[in-house]
Amino acid sequence: MEHEELCERVAELSVEVENLKGWQKKQNGSLQSMDGKLGKMDGKIDDSNKSMSDKLDNVKMWLIGLLGGVVVSCLLLIVNLAIGR
Repeated sequence: MEHEELCERVAELSVEVENLKGWQKKQNGSLQSMDGKLGKMDGKIDDSNKSMSDKLDNVKMWLIGLLGGVVVSCLLLIVNLAIGR
């Protein structure tokens, strides 16, 4: 290859490298944007899970209270039957 051909090829490669650098910057920006959006979604999912957990805890407490009422009623029934009323 002649010197002129090498200079032209180097110039072409320099342009291609600059284009690739621009493309890489765009991709990095897109990835950062997506990462931010995924972070927001993670936060929403965590909040939703906490809310669901709180609701389940409330249902458990309600069921425990209901079960306690049933046990007390059964005990009072047994006492009433034992006394003969």
